[in-house]
Amino acid sequence: MRLFIIITLFCCSFQSIGQNYFLNLPKDKSLFVELYGNYYLSSNSITNSFVKEVFTGDGYISSELKNDIFNKLKTANNQLGIESEIGFLLKKKKDNVSYLIGLRNVDLINLTFNEATLKLLLQGNEPFRGQTISLSPFDFTNITYQCLDLGIEKEQEKTKWFAFISLARGLQYQKSSMTNASLYTAQDATNIQFSSDIFFTQNSDIPNKITPINGLGMGVSGGFSHFFDEEKKHGFHLMIRDLGFVNYWDLYHYEAKDNYDFSG
Repeated sequence: MRLFIIITLFCCSFQSIGQNYFLNLPKDKSLFVELYGNYYLSSNSITNSFVKEVFTGDGYISSELKNDIFNKLKTANNQLGIESEIGFLLKKKKDNVSYLIGLRNVDLINLTFNEATLKLLLQGNEPFRGQTISLSPFDFTNITYQCLDLGIEKEQEKTKWFAFISLARGLQYQKSSMTNASLYTAQDATNIQFSSDIFFTQNSDIPNKITPINGLGMGVSGGFSHFFDEEKKHGFHLMIRDLGFVNYWDLYHYEAKDNYDFSG
């Protein structure tokens, strides 16, 4: 079975972005290369302070941080998006125009969850004694692909624009979702009941090496920057990244409808 995936940036209420260029040869040369790694995190409910504590702090999640998140949670359809990429870019510059070619590996994760699911994760089931809580809708998607990028960049005194066309090779596609999922905890916590309809899709060969090709596609990227000063320290940027598709093939689908009862 074939599946078409549209790849777009996550649009959410906050975004934490990190970028690190490992190698950047002098830009006054006509030919230079960049080796880089980027990550992007975005959510409509998870706060910046929570993300910083988990990834850069000591990992301790205080009650204050939890309550801050709980106050921002939606009853359903909370979103968390993560993107990471690593690659290199070769530039050939002539006057104020640069011709670019690059390779990169991209990993995308998108998670949809409801309020009760996150509270269960952060607090356990203690607050839900004597209750049946819904854990749906829940959706997890993981897409990994590699791109060969061909592009052009033009720089003027205070403006810069670029455009790319990308050929994509699909590596991994995984998607799992739960519908009608619920969890019951007895008042004395001696009995737990869990039921759910679980749907899972993945490509037939989950790659553990660079060689597998599990899909093909293409996309476009572009951007424009304008700076307000000669030093180019202040300005605005407009960018579209990886707008396109990857066609994954040989997808396998699994479905499980189960009820679990734990006593003790």
